[in-house]
Amino acid sequence: MQYPYFTNSDPALVRSGGGRDPLSLLPVWSSFGRVLVPNLASPVTQVNGVIAVLFIHWLYERPLEKFFSEGDKSFRQYFRLIEGLLEYFLWNASPSHNGHCFGTRALSADGDDFKVTARDARTAVNGLYQYYRGTCRRADLLDGDWSAPTEVSTALSDCWDQKATTALVKVLIPPLANSRAAISPSAVYSQNPDLTGSVRAVFNSRQLRDLLQRQLLGEACHVALAGKCAMLNEQKVDYSKVGWSKWCLGQLSDWMQRDDCPAKELLSPVVRAEKCEPFLLVMQDCFDFMLASPGEKFPDISARLQEYATHIRQRARGFLTLTSSNHSDRMMQMLHLAEIAQTDISLFLRSILDHHHKCMVERGKDPMVFLDEDKIIVPVPSERDGNSILKRLGSGLPWINGYYLWNAGEIYRQLFGGHNG
Repeated sequence: MQYPYFTNSDPALVRSGGGRDPLSLLPVWSSFGRVLVPNLASPVTQVNGVIAVLFIHWLYERPLEKFFSEGDKSFRQYFRLIEGLLEYFLWNASPSHNGHCFGTRALSADGDDFKVTARDARTAVNGLYQYYRGTCRRADLLDGDWSAPTEVSTALSDCWDQKATTALVKVLIPPLANSRAAISPSAVYSQNPDLTGSVRAVFNSRQLRDLLQRQLLGEACHVALAGKCAMLNEQKVDYSKVGWSKWCLGQLSDWMQRDDCPAKELLSPVVRAEKCEPFLLVMQDCFDFMLASPGEKFPDISARLQEYATHIRQRARGFLTLTSSNHSDRMMQMLHLAEIAQTDISLFLRSILDHHHKCMVERGKDPMVFLDEDKIIVPVPSERDGNSILKRLGSGLPWINGYYLWNAGEIYRQLFGGHNG
């Protein structure tokens, strides 16, 4: 059997590159988060990663264009090699080793012995391609055909030396000709000072960072929101009992009700996110409780969860206030489930299972839980304890989905060096 651990084959999902999402809740909460933080994906936490992606695309289409048109080499293999070179550079650029994006385990273990091949499967040389490129395109830092627009190209051209192109071509020829051939970033940089200097100039480019300040976070209201999130990220508070997103959304809601708030126009989307999350947790918890009850009879499970009917209906009622004329199909499915939750808990649970099965069919996967003559069948054991699931179902806390708010604060801090108070 195939189990649905990776969800990127689901056409209704916002592409996240993977992760457990058996009910396809990601496209629902992300649609609310995207109004607040229009460009960033959940894994995007480093400005350096955005710069690296722009740099890799620009190299391919500009300085290395002749090399690739003549050699007809794979762009994907090229991307891995350059990504490995850049992740090593960023990891090695500071004593604290905190400027890179992916590959902490590999880089820490191997250090200067770190090597990369054109078919390397590690996240260390695949993370930027998988997680950062969509952010670059949403922010119009890459065109629809993945080309660098004029302003990006100009900023990168000002950093680059032709001698670096010559050095890079010599580095790329062996591993692109033989996918088993490995390159050592440490050796590459130590033997090619012109390449090292140009790469350093790219990541230090003031012109490029000015461009990111203007485009990466969105419009002025989104930049102001990100600045507030940067401040909230720095506060030493215990939000463990409620979850980061509930605490943060509450803080943002209070702030946006001030007359002088520069992000006041985003108050309504914040309130909508606050109404979205409680019902998504109900969906997840009810599903997880069935997943944690292998061999149990469905009527018995239904009776157990009937004790939480008041909480379920209350949160479903809040979710039903989010109706709109332009909802996605996935959101419409969630609204339909919320309507069922208002009437019959047993039917609601069966509908959750039906919804899960449809999601798995879309992905070409087998269901994680199903009924056989009203007996709950679970091919793979649950990772959650039944009592902890019921505890959250009763309290509705802590919230778990981030709505990209923490990411916005981190990127703001890196771009502007602080927060807007």
